[in-house]
Amino acid sequence: MFYDVVIVGGGPAGSSAACSMAKSGLSVLLIDKSEFPRDKCCGDGLTTMALRLSEELGLNIENLKNLEVVNEAVIHFPSGKREIFPLPKKGMFAAIVPRAEYDLALIDLARELMVDVRLGLKFSSINFDEEKTFLNIEGMGEVETSFVIAADGAWSPVRRSLDLGEEQSRGEWLAFRQYVSGVASGSNDLHVWFEKDLLPGYAWSFPLPNGKANVGFGVLKSQHSSASETAQLARELFNRKSISETLGSDIKLEGRQTAWPIPARINSQQLTNRSVIFVGDAAASIQLQKGMSDVNVAVPALGGTINIVTDPSSGSRGGYFKQELGSWGFQKSTFGFNTGLMMDGKFTMNGTVVQKSGDGFYDGTKSQGYAYYLGMGYQANDQHRVEAYLMGAPQRHGHNLYEVNAAVADADFAKNELGFDNYVIEKFKNDYDDYNMGVKYNQTFVKDDGKTVNQYFKLYSD
Repeated sequence: MFYDVVIVGGGPAGSSAACSMAKSGLSVLLIDKSEFPRDKCCGDGLTTMALRLSEELGLNIENLKNLEVVNEAVIHFPSGKREIFPLPKKGMFAAIVPRAEYDLALIDLARELMVDVRLGLKFSSINFDEEKTFLNIEGMGEVETSFVIAADGAWSPVRRSLDLGEEQSRGEWLAFRQYVSGVASGSNDLHVWFEKDLLPGYAWSFPLPNGKANVGFGVLKSQHSSASETAQLARELFNRKSISETLGSDIKLEGRQTAWPIPARINSQQLTNRSVIFVGDAAASIQLQKGMSDVNVAVPALGGTINIVTDPSSGSRGGYFKQELGSWGFQKSTFGFNTGLMMDGKFTMNGTVVQKSGDGFYDGTKSQGYAYYLGMGYQANDQHRVEAYLMGAPQRHGHNLYEVNAAVADADFAKNELGFDNYVIEKFKNDYDDYNMGVKYNQTFVKDDGKTVNQYFKLYSD
């Protein structure tokens, strides 16, 4: 059995990839070891980007039964001060919906787009034979494919089966979640608490319909290393004064408590291997807008994006260089470094420089770009930290602004494969100087070869 793409993992990363691939006309197999709906430890929050991406895929968010639209965010600071940040009134810019419901909706959408969805099937192994890729799937047997998208979570069985020689990690962060009901009327807004002992993490209460909420916290594991310490944080979460006063005294715990490690090391992860690409947690691509470690500003995470400021001590000393090559002259070089803590643990600095260029498929679509980031931090004392950042992304691109008629690109193809009539071919041949210029022809680009070209277009007459 052959599929253009096989996707392992049915969470938001895998199912959204499946929908995108199916819309491109590819045959897609999506497998997941679990039956849906299934619960996942998550804050259940949908950011503005996640909402727009969901809509672009074709998902009708407003039809989800337990959707709660967020109109404002309440931020609680360690000092006890709180601030309310209203969101724009027109449109939906943040929402909460349980992962069990959201993930199932994406799976159903994938099915509507003719993705072959197989739930309750486990990935077993992967093998390569020259240009061919074969996956063994328990309950299905051997499947051949051209590409594999591994969206199979932080413990990625696909990554482990490839034996990439990477050090096993248990995640850099740890998240805890508990559903509650009976939240005080008028208090069920989106709340975030920056409590001193949780920093650089935070606690949250995300509202759900009918007085319910998703309550939890995320902490840096290096500061809360022992399981017993983290368990103690979970037990005492609802006894914290600011949280208990906000939620009220009538709340009831619903369902099980869940905890899960969060990977956040995309810069040190191998993201591709032969025909396999890793996405989501399998790529350790939780989005971090970091204080003093390498920055991954542009890693959208459909279904939940975490934006946090890390502690200075979380950045370790070291550096890396990565070189990427591709078709049509594409090349990308990336260099990054981190000094680690210096000056008796008070100062640190890190940076990333990226250079990318390529010829492009079409004539005149060369591109060249750079991106740079430099971050510095100084810990003056326990209460004060000074940070400075420098970043930019200068770039130049050649453009291909207009669609080209098939007869202009390749007359034989237009006639023999697309069935263009002879009089159409003759009209293009007689009336257009750029007739039969080839599939790479770009009307926006003028070659220095002495030939006459059309660079204007008659919109309203022949």
